[in-house]
Amino acid sequence: MSMTPIFPRGLPISALQPPVCIGTQEKHVCGMADSRHISSSYIERQNLTMRMHMRRFTRLTNAFSKKVENHAHNVAIHFMHYNFCRVHQTLRVTPAMEAGLAKTVWEIEDLAALVEAQELQAIEDGKLKRENTKRNHQIDRLGRGTIPADEALSPVAV
Repeated sequence: MSMTPIFPRGLPISALQPPVCIGTQEKHVCGMADSRHISSSYIERQNLTMRMHMRRFTRLTNAFSKKVENHAHNVAIHFMHYNFCRVHQTLRVTPAMEAGLAKTVWEIEDLAALVEAQELQAIEDGKLKRENTKRNHQIDRLGRGTIPADEALSPVAV
């Protein structure tokens, strides 16, 4: 069973205070879950890790995102770093290496090269305009071949 909070509409809500929940909706979810593996501790640990690594989740006024797109990009960068760059103490490798998605620990430069390669591809496909020739030179120079070909990403969630 899943509980969905209901928030009032049309009432002025202060930016510094969380909204007040006025009710919930009950929704039954069916499946074949093994009750031995049902635990909220995993998601609570993930939430704590996000709050500790990204300050925008801990404060309402400092380090907030003005645009939803910037917020989504920050979360994506966090999870890429968490899964591909950070060696976890219990695994002794990155989660991506444990899952077989990567063969080596990625560096921050590898993440930046991945973004630059996607920018270059979007420019070549006509989805993104060339604005600054100096920046385009950097994309052309850095965006190709920085990440090993056998570790190219496909959209897979870890």
